[in-house]
Amino acid sequence: LTAAEPARYWLLRSEIFARVGDSATAFESAQAALRLGPENPEATFAVGRTAAEAGDRAMALEYLDKTFQLAEESNPQLALNARVLWGTLIQQPDIPTPDMTTTP
Repeated sequence: LTAAEPARYWLLRSEIFARVGDSATAFESAQAALRLGPENPEATFAVGRTAAEAGDRAMALEYLDKTFQLAEESNPQLALNARVLWGTLIQQPDIPTPDMTTTP
């Protein structure tokens, strides 16, 4: 990790916080990486993954789809991971809550 790779720092930070269950900090870190590289497929994947963990399915689907588009040629494994998670999320039903709103 070098000063020349500031987005990498935020991506690693996001991964670490996700692993210890701090989804809010993981999401904030992923967003920081995305601000540094809006077309970085690793950053879009991190935002999509952390949004899914936080329950924001719409945002997760958007960023996972963007990841697939950005990584399809340059990083097929990342593109596949994004598409698998996207497919898992798209299959989840909207579940009504007691106040009759739906949860992602």
